[in-house]
Amino acid sequence: MEEYKKLSPKAKTSWFIARIISTLSLFIITITSYFFFKNKISSSFLKISLIISAVLLILLLLNALIYPWYEYKQWKYMISEDDIRFSEGIFFTKNFIIPIIRLQEIRLNQGPINKKLNLYDVIISTSNISHKIPNLEESEALKISEFLSKKIKEKVNKEILEEINSKENIINLNETGE
Repeated sequence: MEEYKKLSPKAKTSWFIARIISTLSLFIITITSYFFFKNKISSSFLKISLIISAVLLILLLLNALIYPWYEYKQWKYMISEDDIRFSEGIFFTKNFIIPIIRLQEIRLNQGPINKKLNLYDVIISTSNISHKIPNLEESEALKISEFLSKKIKEKVNKEILEEINSKENIINLNETGE
């Protein structure tokens, strides 16, 4: 696992569906609010509210229709023996490097949209933050999860051995009188 990899191509579909649902929900709330408040507030305030809502809905539609393809192009990840690296973002790219030695938990998550697309998110937690590698095929998500779990077990075993060795050294020092 030493080169950058892409997410599943179905990631675009997952993001598209999730964003369309959010946009439709906001559209329904906007229409409902309009009919509920149209006789209760001034017409100038209502017009301003409708203009703001229309602009927001257009931006959300752009977010749903265009951004998933750009986001997919930007998203990449790499897992090596020592760290996890990933890059995400559309306008501003964020790069993360997480040393494997810092990992405390690995989880697989699957929301309702990803369940239909058979995609998983790998959630990687350290002591103070969680990161997510989203929209991976099941086989890839399981492979990553198993690899990182193995690395965490190796880390824990190494720490236990070091602690045992340090306690043995202290006991030996006490026995020799040094």
